[in-house]
Amino acid sequence: MTLQNFFINNSKVAIAFSGGVDSAYLLYAAKQYAKEVRAYYVKSEFQPQFELDDAIRLAEELMVSLKILNLNVLAVPCVSDNPENRCYYCKKAIFTEIIQAAKADGFTVLLDGTNASDDADDRPGMKALHELSVLSPLRRSYPFSLFSYFYHYNKWRIYPCIYRTVILPRNFFWKMMNPG
Repeated sequence: MTLQNFFINNSKVAIAFSGGVDSAYLLYAAKQYAKEVRAYYVKSEFQPQFELDDAIRLAEELMVSLKILNLNVLAVPCVSDNPENRCYYCKKAIFTEIIQAAKADGFTVLLDGTNASDDADDRPGMKALHELSVLSPLRRSYPFSLFSYFYHYNKWRIYPCIYRTVILPRNFFWKMMNPG
C-alpha cells in the first residue's frame, strides 16, 4: 500500500511528531494526502529545546497545526525506577497523553514515524504502540518501507532521498539541512 492510499483510507489523522526525519516525512505525506492532520509534540525531561524548536519550525513550514503537550515522564514510577523495560513505560505514558489530547480534538487515528528499519525485538516501546493501536504507516508503505531497511546506515542520507522522492520545495529542504 502506498502512503497516498493509506491516507485515502485514513483521511483525518493525528501524528506523534518529534521533528525528526521519520515523523517529518510522515507529516509531509499526511499534509499532501490526508484531508485533516494535526501534529502533537510531547515536551518532557528527555527532549532538548532544539528538538522542540525543530518541530515548531517544520510544522510551520508545512503549515500544519502543532499542539505541544507537557508531560513529566519522570513522575511515572515505572520510568523513574529505571527498570530494563523503562522504554515501554515511557512510550506508553507519552502516547497515552497524545491519544487523550487527539481524542479531545476529534482525532481517532494516531500515527507515528516507526519505519521498517525499527526492529520490534530491539524496541520495547513498540509493544506500547501496538497496545495503544498507534498506526505506523512507514513500516508497511511501499516504497518507503523498502528504502528504510537501509536507513540505519546513515540517517542524513535520507534527506536527499526524500527530496527527490517527494519533491519537497528547495527552501524547506535547505532549512532542514541547515538549521539556525
